[in-house]
Amino acid sequence: MNTSTADNAVQWLFLDLNAFFASCEQQDNPALRGQPIIVVQTPTDSACAIAASYEAKRLGITTGTLVREAKHSSGRCASRSANA
Repeated sequence: MNTSTADNAVQWLFLDLNAFFASCEQQDNPALRGQPIIVVQTPTDSACAIAASYEAKRLGITTGTLVREAKHSSGRCASRSANA
């Protein structure tokens, strides 16, 4: 019986899905493509972004940014509630 450590090694797969939800929103609504958007859990100014599009990231908006801060830093950043 061969019990080499390579056969028992744990393998990991890491996926960066940070902008995935924002990309899904842009796919669902073509008018949002190329626009900075953030996805939030609830549509309030005190909510924080759970995902930011690549366009929003170029403006310095990241996951965890409050909606009011995103709107203040870029008047054209749109927020969308996550689809259930």
